[in-house]
Amino acid sequence: MVINMLNNKDFDRFLKHEAKKNPILMPQDCIDKTEELIGHMPVSMRKKHSFGAGKPILAVTALFLLIFIVLPVISPSAAAAMETIPGIGKFVQVITSYRYVYSDENHDADVKVPSVQYENDEMKSDGDASAAVDDYINNSVEELTNEVLEHFNEAIEKFGDEFHSSLKIDYEILKDSAEWFTLRIMIYQGTGSSSTYYKIYHIDKQADAFVTLGDLFSDSDSALTAIDENIREQMREKMSADTSLSYWIDDENVNIGFTKIDGEHNYYFSEDGNIVILFDKYEAAPGYMGCPEFEIPETVYAEYLKDDYK
Repeated sequence: MVINMLNNKDFDRFLKHEAKKNPILMPQDCIDKTEELIGHMPVSMRKKHSFGAGKPILAVTALFLLIFIVLPVISPSAAAAMETIPGIGKFVQVITSYRYVYSDENHDADVKVPSVQYENDEMKSDGDASAAVDDYINNSVEELTNEVLEHFNEAIEKFGDEFHSSLKIDYEILKDSAEWFTLRIMIYQGTGSSSTYYKIYHIDKQADAFVTLGDLFSDSDSALTAIDENIREQMREKMSADTSLSYWIDDENVNIGFTKIDGEHNYYFSEDGNIVILFDKYEAAPGYMGCPEFEIPETVYAEYLKDDYK
């Protein structure tokens, strides 16, 4: 990169040249936050760095100016990404609000329950416009984990040492950008055989809304049908290429398995921005297949996307 080859003096000239050639306007919320920070700083710190009389230069201001001048030169998307920095734009904080650990000779559990704190308060999803996004997600996560824990403890009381049981609940942040935040809850249960399943939550930071798969489309029925057909096509292609693979489709002898996804089905976005459909263990294939995933080309559903998501 050109910047890495410049010495300090040349780098200074480079910044001034680029600032004149491509002036970058700092977002107003960034300016407001910077001024607020300056106002809370001791007077001695405000005067510590200066270029001549009466022109204090603060380190924090210099940092913001450097970021907003240099990063857009390196990457056009960098300016938008600045909105995700805490204190400048919308951000999401995730902490482990509850930890449960249990272990004896036959049973063990390790449960981490996350709590989401979203900067914006308003919820704009249909049917729950007055609720906060973080409250919606946190209540759902709490309900899900409480139900799983209840079943785990009931099984211990009912069967005692007759079998070994294991439970693990964890979470990970799949995406946190200027536009999207995605949190995945992972649940593993082992009682004789094991099962693994997920719950994925998405926040559209631009709309301040919790977004399901169906919410992405103006015609969700047509979009989901097109995605269904693509998944089945991919399944058939994979089984044709590798006879060790097996999916529960086109088999009259199997009365379980993949039938049709709905608007609440788990999904996330690939690095290329395509929708990825995720199945739980045993949902669409035998247990040895794990949790199958299928990346759907955008051409399959592009015509059905809402304008905000095109």
